[in-house]
Amino acid sequence: MFPALLSKLKSELAAIKLTIEFSDSARDYIADRDVRVKKKLAVGIPSNTDWRTYDHCVALIRIYAVYEMFIEELITSSLSLLPNLYSYEDLTTKMRNEHRNGIANLLPKLHYARYSHLTPHQLITDYHKALSGQQPYVIAPESFLRHEQNLNLSTLQELFSKLGIDNNEAWLSNHRLIKEYFIIKGSRSTAKSELNAFLEYRNAAAHKKIENILGKESLLNYSLFIESLCEVMYERVYHWLEEQKIILGNKAYIGEVNKSFRKGRIIIAMIENATVNIGDILVFKGDYYCYEAIISSIQVNSVDVPNIVVTAMQEIGIGTEIPVPLSAKISFQG
Repeated sequence: MFPALLSKLKSELAAIKLTIEFSDSARDYIADRDVRVKKKLAVGIPSNTDWRTYDHCVALIRIYAVYEMFIEELITSSLSLLPNLYSYEDLTTKMRNEHRNGIANLLPKLHYARYSHLTPHQLITDYHKALSGQQPYVIAPESFLRHEQNLNLSTLQELFSKLGIDNNEAWLSNHRLIKEYFIIKGSRSTAKSELNAFLEYRNAAAHKKIENILGKESLLNYSLFIESLCEVMYERVYHWLEEQKIILGNKAYIGEVNKSFRKGRIIIAMIENATVNIGDILVFKGDYYCYEAIISSIQVNSVDVPNIVVTAMQEIGIGTEIPVPLSAKISFQG
């Protein structure tokens, strides 16, 4: 869908995690050195409390910034695909009203620095072209991204609901990545409460006196949680876009997974009307997931083959680099 967006998220959070780990190790290293080594440093050493407070604040504020940017870029990217799926007139009344109200909300705020790239003429011209049925139309993403609160679960749901993407709390509760996160953490908490706790720490880091300094493990946990949350929403949007393409007849499923081995990395699927090759990228979609996997092997009647042309329904074995669930519906990427 938007692989560069997901790669950017993971890269930025990996840098944050590495910095958290390095800073914690540096504190331990310096604490164990003798006075002569410390004197060789070009500047004085902050107190342990001051250093940890700084790391606490910087990490939380930066993790939130990466989270907010990702969500806004995900929505922006989704809006850019709409003209390929629907004419403006065929968008839901809710979406068209949201677009109109968003423009009305933007116009008196264009003097703010964050909107310096927008002009009244361009907003109104693009809106007029969309109403006139011109293709491709343009929807300024800022008209959908307005929100006054931090991106808590309610705000997150409201933003995606504007696009017609609902049922997001259920996705967060049932998605494998969120479940895995709480298993790793050893917690029975919920995505909603975890996000609220993170936002409380972030807000305090940005605006208040710090009374509770989080340690390395807690900061790393929040980084992992935000990464999981973002990837869940990425899959939620992917799932929605795939559904729209299926409904519109722009693509079709080629099969379904009915058996799996080696923890889901070898699947048996019923395939029809498709040419399948090693190296192809397939999309696997289910109730609470939607992701891609590359075909690493193909077997027909227990014989390895590089590809197969399937006309009538046929059972074939497919190897992938990541696990695939039972009953997953299968389609080609794109």
